[in-house]
Amino acid sequence: MKLGIALGAGGAKGFAHIGILKTLYKAGIDFDIVTGTSIGALIGAVYAGGDLKGFEEAIKRIKSRDIFFLLSPTWPKYGFFSGKRLLKKLKEFIHVENIEELNKRFGAVCVDLNSSETVTITTGNIFQAIRASISIPVIFTPITVDGRVLVDGGVLDPVPVKAAYLMGSDFTVAVDLIGQRKETDSKHNKEDSFKEHSSSSVYIPHILNMVYRISITIQRYIIKNTLNENYPDVLIRPDLSSIKFFDFHRAEQAIKIGEEAAREALPDIERKLKAKTKPAQPGG
Repeated sequence: MKLGIALGAGGAKGFAHIGILKTLYKAGIDFDIVTGTSIGALIGAVYAGGDLKGFEEAIKRIKSRDIFFLLSPTWPKYGFFSGKRLLKKLKEFIHVENIEELNKRFGAVCVDLNSSETVTITTGNIFQAIRASISIPVIFTPITVDGRVLVDGGVLDPVPVKAAYLMGSDFTVAVDLIGQRKETDSKHNKEDSFKEHSSSSVYIPHILNMVYRISITIQRYIIKNTLNENYPDVLIRPDLSSIKFFDFHRAEQAIKIGEEAAREALPDIERKLKAKTKPAQPGG
């Protein structure tokens, strides 16, 4: 039986994926198929064929002043960042060039702007696939792959469960970082709403906050509807309300939240796995 995991979008909240993956691995649950959207694709690629432990140690050292440098600001014709330095840094932890060389089946979920369709990249250059999947419109410049203009998969598929099933997963765990919204969120005043996606120590232009706020609203709606159609065997929803989208300097906290969420989900995963692998009883 093939085990799959679908890692959702969510900016810095996505560091929780690391805590989830390593906690489940320690419990003996290792995935054969990995699909990811945006930060989920980035973390998933490191897990599928790289040095997740080394990556974790590196991101824990990230300071707020490092963020814009890594994202590589550019002249904002199509987006504010190019991500060049980020991809260069990733090569320290992902030791192959092509997806086919990874230890696990991997799919990076993107959206083709020309066809308005979801695209799952399962072959070719791994870094190009990651770059396409993290291309949040306006924030990152789009990337052209094989004649297709690709942007962040979160535009249409924030939690890529369907992609995992299509790639052959028999049992799928999904991680949703943003779909569950606390009731108290709606009580935020106007000033707080602009601060919701970044801590005060990280200056984010209001236009980027506005773009992401619109994006997150749409993604929550999409998640609610798509999970009804393609519900995973187990859905993990870590409480990341304290981690904002641009809080890349708070990786350690996000990882710990992921570890806790995985420990809570573990009994459910083990129970459902056991039930699914239990031999069928002969007819009476």
